[in-house]
Amino acid sequence: MRNLPHASSRWAVLSGLYAFILMGSFYLLHGAAVSDIQSEATRLKDLASQVVRKMQGQYPEDPLVMMLVASLHYNNGQSSQAQPWLEKVLAQQPEMVDARLMLAKIAHERGLPQQCIDHCRLAMAGGAAPPAWFEMMLSAYMDLGRVDALLEELEDALRGVSLPPDAEFKLGTARMQLRQYALAREHFKRVVDALPEHTQAYFGLFMTSQRLGESEVAASYEKRFRELEEKDRSRMMVINRQEDELSGLDLVRDSTLKTLMAAAQVWQGRQALDDARQCYEQAIELNPDSMPIRLALENCLATSGQWEAGLKFFQNRLQEEQDPARDAFMLGRLYARQGDRDRAAAYYAQVIQLSPNWAAGYQAHAELNLLQNASLDQAREYAAKAVELEPVAGHYYLLSVACIKQGDLRSALSAIQSAVRLKPQDARYGQLLQQLRSRADSLSNPQK
Repeated sequence: MRNLPHASSRWAVLSGLYAFILMGSFYLLHGAAVSDIQSEATRLKDLASQVVRKMQGQYPEDPLVMMLVASLHYNNGQSSQAQPWLEKVLAQQPEMVDARLMLAKIAHERGLPQQCIDHCRLAMAGGAAPPAWFEMMLSAYMDLGRVDALLEELEDALRGVSLPPDAEFKLGTARMQLRQYALAREHFKRVVDALPEHTQAYFGLFMTSQRLGESEVAASYEKRFRELEEKDRSRMMVINRQEDELSGLDLVRDSTLKTLMAAAQVWQGRQALDDARQCYEQAIELNPDSMPIRLALENCLATSGQWEAGLKFFQNRLQEEQDPARDAFMLGRLYARQGDRDRAAAYYAQVIQLSPNWAAGYQAHAELNLLQNASLDQAREYAAKAVELEPVAGHYYLLSVACIKQGDLRSALSAIQSAVRLKPQDARYGQLLQQLRSRADSLSNPQK
């Protein structure tokens, strides 16, 4: 009789086969996911290209349109094709800082540090804030071995300026090279405040603390660095590749969104309001959480009078339940702008039902009631709820107005005092506070 394999051997074979099947399924699923990501990235690039090409055909000599063409080439990795467009932009509008900054990026990517520095300096002269150019300029000076001269020159300009984490990290690295360990450590601290799992920043904290002779502090930073390093090492290569694909899609989505918003603003400025509206709608589909984009569409609808198109857009979104609370909120605003209080109120009530912890729904409903001088008890209740959920100056101001409508001077005064305390620079709040104090004074001293 033929000997059968030992049970443990059979289990090892079956386990290996099962693991192989699972890994094969994982690779198939991952491959499908990557394919979907690549398809979406291609779709977004095509959308941006169509918008820019259409605009270029309409306004070929407009510097803003030339800037969009340059951005499209740059975002597609065609910097050599972007550069001539940027130069044409600057020939017409030398003060356009965005074009100058893009030329600095191109020089930086091509390993031309002096050209990068020259463009950064021109951008500085044009009013560009340090976060826009500092990281590139620092890298260029580091490439030239002259970082100490740059830091000395810009010490005053950078004092109190909030820089992105990557720029802070490079500053820390530069300070390390100059043996300015205490200053370097401060930069690394700001990095981990913003990015708590920045492995290399913790290594910088470990090294600077060690150089400063603070062994216990250095040991705690080293421990955290080792933990993060092990975590980094344990990540699977496949997952890392998938994260790279996703982050690449995020970049494409962001650049497409910027293209749509810039195009919408150009078209709106030229009264091509149908094209502008469509761009705003596409931008909302890309970033549905952004209220500024939604409000930009509302402004475009108000200019064009295309209320029905806007209502249809948000009603379709609401039916699809993509982002029901925000879509109902926008429908409430659009109906309110047209004077249809009943439908506006119904949609605001729906917002409150869908998202009971979102202050905007209560605020909008309260404002609608106060404007119509209707349901004042409800208006005050909703204004108070907005304050409870989000105690900002605007909500206290709204509550104060609601209290005034009900004749409750004391509560109105208390609410507007809170608004002024939170935002003393707003003239509306100060004026209302003065008015209420005068009224309170006349009531307490009727003979004055």
